[in-house]
Amino acid sequence: MVDVDTSNFLPLSKIYYEINMNDLYLNTLLFSLLGSHELLESWWTSPNKGFNDKCPKDVSDEEVREYLERHCYGT
Repeated sequence: MVDVDTSNFLPLSKIYYEINMNDLYLNTLLFSLLGSHELLESWWTSPNKGFNDKCPKDVSDEEVREYLERHCYGT
């Protein structure tokens, strides 16, 4: 048996919450730009020049967040 220090592990409920909060944040930014749930859904699965013609769902959340914040806030 292997001893594993679990003191630094996040509980699953916290991981689930953080993932959902990140998705909520990204989709809120995106909805503010597009104004439609239908456009929001197709945006995630359509090639985007901002991601070298990759679909946003296929790049990191960090890249998507930076892209959306740049377009929402000009940062």
